[in-house]
Amino acid sequence: MTLVCPANRCSEDVKVLALRPVSLSLLALSLVGLPACSSTSRSGSAPTGATGAMSEPDDGSSAMPPDSEVPSSEPSTDMPATSVDEGGPGDIDLAMPSTMPPVATPEMPAMPETLPEPTEVIWPNPESFTNSDPWLAENHDRITRLEPRVLVINFDASETVDVARAFAQQAAGAFAEGSRYHGYGNPEAPVFLSYQLVDVVDLPNDATRAGNGFGFNEFMHSAEFAQKVGFAHPETGAILDMCQLFEQGFVNEIWVAEPPDDSAKLYEFLSRAQVYDASFNKVQGSFDDCAGNGCIPRGQVDCGVTVRLGELNLSRGPGCATHAHGHGLEGQIRRGIVPYLTTNASRFFNFGLDDRHGTPFADFYRCSYDDTPCIQYPEPDHLVNGPGLPAFDIQGFGDGCGNVHFAPHSRFHYDYEGQSAGVTARASCEHYGLGDGEGGVDQTTLVSYDTYRAYNQDPAYRDCGGGWSIYMRQSFPGYQNAARDVDGQAMKNWWPFLYY
Repeated sequence: MTLVCPANRCSEDVKVLALRPVSLSLLALSLVGLPACSSTSRSGSAPTGATGAMSEPDDGSSAMPPDSEVPSSEPSTDMPATSVDEGGPGDIDLAMPSTMPPVATPEMPAMPETLPEPTEVIWPNPESFTNSDPWLAENHDRITRLEPRVLVINFDASETVDVARAFAQQAAGAFAEGSRYHGYGNPEAPVFLSYQLVDVVDLPNDATRAGNGFGFNEFMHSAEFAQKVGFAHPETGAILDMCQLFEQGFVNEIWVAEPPDDSAKLYEFLSRAQVYDASFNKVQGSFDDCAGNGCIPRGQVDCGVTVRLGELNLSRGPGCATHAHGHGLEGQIRRGIVPYLTTNASRFFNFGLDDRHGTPFADFYRCSYDDTPCIQYPEPDHLVNGPGLPAFDIQGFGDGCGNVHFAPHSRFHYDYEGQSAGVTARASCEHYGLGDGEGGVDQTTLVSYDTYRAYNQDPAYRDCGGGWSIYMRQSFPGYQNAARDVDGQAMKNWWPFLYY
């Protein structure tokens, strides 16, 4: 199979990839070269690489207002032929002597019983490229980098396709930075999540709608909409709908740029996820439509693999993308899609407060959606309710970190911008799962707005509490983490679970 190269758009994607140095391992994954494309047809390499790669974000973003939410041919690998002109000047005599001197034959070393592990194990790869592939669970601990393929569709008529492309690249840069485990303290921490841009499709007048909401069925399954997107299978020529793109591994996520004021838009992040058991086996035929920020209407999406759909708000900063897509991970944890992740991540996100601290609610999302204080901090580790939540009093708080809406020191929803300066709380963000405190519990540190101020003010991550999102993401157990899970075993990297 070869990767689709969309008609009339291939050359732009090749330019995107050309902007970024490509490692030998990536070249190997893409079967040695870029796809050759014309302006009217598709051809290229297998779904083992993308026609384009997300580039690092530029620093040209401007400050944004405070956050608000509303409910083909492949290059030949043959060596060049050589010829020898007999008798020419400087030629080497290739004739063999009549007798050869004896040659000592050294004893060959024994071959190792097992071959060494490759230095890089990247997913997707030629062996595995679809979401929910059993390969992910079987090789989870070997993966050194995720390079998920993302398709961007622009429904926002107020912005050009070039603006959508640039924003997607900037958002991908923020996601990459957030995947560097403890990157705030380790400049050498490697990127683990590196999105690859498949294509950006401009459909400003073709937004899929159903009644007063987003038209999921039309978006995912409609042949008419598939024709507008225009991805053809490279072997059969058949136009693939969005569900087929997921099922055949041509994409692992789709991001949709939506008009910001359209109440029917795809909102923040939604997913229909394959459900797993405690042994990382698929529960056959079991999918959860609510594994995101809300639910996909039942029966609207019927694909055989996990589907991940994210919103891009082109009128805001890249921090709003890390915020919105962060709800996708929260949804997985809340819904128990992968029991291991729910068991080990709930404390980090300060979920299950009722079980751990006896509160009359499960988490701080119960707080009213205004600036009414819900949480007060008599001391950094002492939390009591404000008027926006039922009564509670927690002594010795700080065993978790926070979530998309609540930094450790937040007093109400979205209280992670400059207005929160001066409020300090204890949290185990930087020591989660390490058990390096007294009695083997996680050590806590003081967290305030100053902890992530530099990220928050960086144009590459700004808006919607983007600095907090980067700090939070870098804190949870990722690649090369040293944390232990609830059973005392090495903590699994949480990022691959996104594509289970």
